[in-house]
Amino acid sequence: MSLPADAVTALDTFQKAAGWEQRARLLMQWGERLPALSDAQMCDANRVHGCESQVCATVIGSSAPTVMHG
Repeated sequence: MSLPADAVTALDTFQKAAGWEQRARLLMQWGERLPALSDAQMCDANRVHGCESQVCATVIGSSAPTVMHG
């Protein structure tokens, strides 16, 4: 499976991060770049379980390129 160039860059950056704190910081920074969800999309079906904060995400598309909203 080949990834889009942005995904390869993100994966490389994530793998080079020094420890879980830097990885968590990267995830938060990248999450802030995502388009906001509508009120209708902020529902339990889209909730990311296991997060300390209330996080919802959706993926648009079934093949590359996909768009993630959060």
